[in-house]
Parts: sequence; C-alpha cells; structure tokens
Amino acid sequence: VETLAKWNGQEVVPALSETLQSARIPLHVQTLAVQGLGRLRAATARDALTRFRARIAQSPASGGFELELQQEALSAADRALARLPAE
Repeated sequence: VETLAKWNGQEVVPALSETLQSARIPLHVQTLAVQGLGRLRAATARDALTRFRARIAQSPASGGFELELQQEALSAADRALARLPAE
C-alpha cells in the first residue's frame, strides 16, 4: 500500500480504494491509502473515501495511541475529500 500510495498513475486507484473497505487492514495502512488517493485527486475514489471516513468516525477509540490513529485517519480523509474535483 505504501508503494501504491506513492505511485503517480490513476491505475492504482482501484487497489487503494479497495484497501479502505477492509477493517482487517490496519488503520495506519489504510491512512496511507487515503493519503495516496488524495494526492492523486482520484474523483473515482470519492465513495470509498466517504464510506471509510464514516466507518472510522463511528468506530469507538479506546484512547491513547488508538485515538491518535483515528484522528489522523479522519484528518487524512477530510484532506483527501477536499482535494477531489467538484462533482
């Protein structure tokens, strides 16, 4: 995911978007995918980013490091969504 997130082509958008759909993938890895999608300004990832953000916002964080990861993921999703072209 880290390598894909640094890629400069739209062909990685489906793989990065799919990464956001699995709660089994660690949150910090999903955050890298979000950052990559935002950097690519991938409008086709809008739904995946929106669903990811909603899922993370509803997930209870127990505090400490977990809460920091959650806040970082939400901020990354907000930044990525803000970078997408208008619908």
